[in-house]
Amino acid sequence: MELSPADLFKSTDELKNYWIKKHSDHTLSIQNEWAALSTIFDTLKERAAKIDPTLGPSTEAVRVRLKKAIDNLEKKLVRSEKHNYHTRLEQIEQIKAELFPGGSLQERNENFGLLYVKWGQSFIDELIAGFEPLDFEFAVLTEA
Repeated sequence: MELSPADLFKSTDELKNYWIKKHSDHTLSIQNEWAALSTIFDTLKERAAKIDPTLGPSTEAVRVRLKKAIDNLEKKLVRSEKHNYHTRLEQIEQIKAELFPGGSLQERNENFGLLYVKWGQSFIDELIAGFEPLDFEFAVLTEA
C-alpha cells in the first residue's frame, strides 16, 4: 500500500486522509484557490478601508467565514473520495488493528514466547542488533 513504517504511527484518520490525498486521481486540496481568494480579500479590505476605516474588520470577518466554508468543502471532497476507495481504507484499518492491537503497541499485547518459538535465537540477536537504549525512538523490525 506504499506506506512507510513512520506512516503507520499516524492516527487511523490521519493515515486514511494521507493515503487518499496521495493516491486520488483528483486534486482534493483547495489551498491554491484559497490563496487566490485571500489575495482578492486583501484588495477588498484595502478598498473598504479607504471608504470607511471601520469596514476593515468587517471584511476580515467575511474572510474568516469563507475560509471555514472552503475548509468544509475540502473535507467533503476527501470524504467523497473515501467512498471510492472504501476497500483500501478498510485494509488500512486492518493493518492498524494488527500492528496496534487495542490501540496500543504490539509488543504490549503479543507474547514474546510465540515469537521466540517461531524464530529462535536469531530473533534475540535481531532484537539486540536493533536496540539502541539511548535513542528514544521506535525500532521497527520486519519479517523478510
